[in-house]
Amino acid sequence: MCPNLSKEELLELQKLFFSDAKIASKLGVSRQYIGSLRKKYDMPSTKTNIKSRNKSISFEFTCRNNVRRISKKYKLSESHIYKIKRNYEKNNEP
Repeated sequence: MCPNLSKEELLELQKLFFSDAKIASKLGVSRQYIGSLRKKYDMPSTKTNIKSRNKSISFEFTCRNNVRRISKKYKLSESHIYKIKRNYEKNNEP
């Protein structure tokens, strides 16, 4: 059966794993179950955090920060950083 998680436990798991799918995989439950707990506790989706993170990554490029430094800061591969930058710029053109 599914584990009973408190709101605080779910918040900690979100900080560690960032997505409902990763949390679910670690706990051996479905992604939908984690999503329903998030809704039950009135917690925001991690996608909101990802959008904010991507905006920050794109901004760091404008400040001419090193890709390797950015990838270490956000714990993402360098290729993922470039992909985020490219997608963010494409979707947020003036």
